[in-house]
Amino acid sequence: MRSGLSGFAASMHPFARHSLVAAAFALLTTGCFFDASGGVAGGTNPRPVLHLPHHDQRISLLLSTNLASDFLAKDDFVVHDFTNTVVRGFVAGFGDAYVVDDHDAERYLELTGIEVWFAPVNYEHVSGKYYAGHYTYYEVHIRYHARLLDGDRQELARYAGEAKSKAVGYNSDGSQLLKSAIESMYEQIGDKLFWASEQSQTG
Repeated sequence: MRSGLSGFAASMHPFARHSLVAAAFALLTTGCFFDASGGVAGGTNPRPVLHLPHHDQRISLLLSTNLASDFLAKDDFVVHDFTNTVVRGFVAGFGDAYVVDDHDAERYLELTGIEVWFAPVNYEHVSGKYYAGHYTYYEVHIRYHARLLDGDRQELARYAGEAKSKAVGYNSDGSQLLKSAIESMYEQIGDKLFWASEQSQTG
């Protein structure tokens, strides 16, 4: 991976440890504690798989200024370190095709309107011939708006989509489910936005 991460590294907080203690410092702007009755998620290192052609261009990520790092997502899941997790996924996904940097970039990926929720999925668990009952699993959904911008921040292409985790899991799997959903989001963006832009320029 090739990257110049001076700006990103300076803006990122230390890697958050996986612990229910995270719910204690994830506070609402009113000063109240989040209710983490659903679970806790965040602080992972997404690694989306993008099959993009190699570029020597520098690329940077622009996130909406009102995107919270710690928040309560439906279905009562406390999400923490979200913005840094999204940044880490961007660096891992685009670093093989571009030079990831936030100084004088020639391409920008802008993400706005991000919504995250944990959707319960009910399954019947069957072991052999014995019915073992109903279990509540979850999958994570992320709705977003993405724009590809040039070095002058003029729009080249846009895409609005909804991604979800590639698997389902228990509420204790919240961090891995969120990681998977972020990977799916970037893989969608790579396919729908970047590849579409490449084809329009060569077509």
